[in-house]
Amino acid sequence: MVNHTLNALALWCTPLRQADEAARSAARQTLLDAAPQFETDCAALDALAAVDADTVRPIFLKTTAIGSLMRRKIQPIVTPLLDAIAILRRQP
Repeated sequence: MVNHTLNALALWCTPLRQADEAARSAARQTLLDAAPQFETDCAALDALAAVDADTVRPIFLKTTAIGSLMRRKIQPIVTPLLDAIAILRRQP
């Protein structure tokens, strides 16, 4: 389930993942020059675009844990993602 969720997130962020780093940086700077209030939103999108199932693979390879123990092991990866989602979902 974790792998599928992270891969779905990566698919949703495909435009950011495929963009040339220099072009993405230039576009981001143009956006932030015009609307600096979107800086945290851009950082949240970058965090979401940086993950996929490969992100948790090293953890899964080292453990046979399931359930709550597995949740604790992947917490360092999942918590920042949940924080980024919360930023993007905030109400104006």
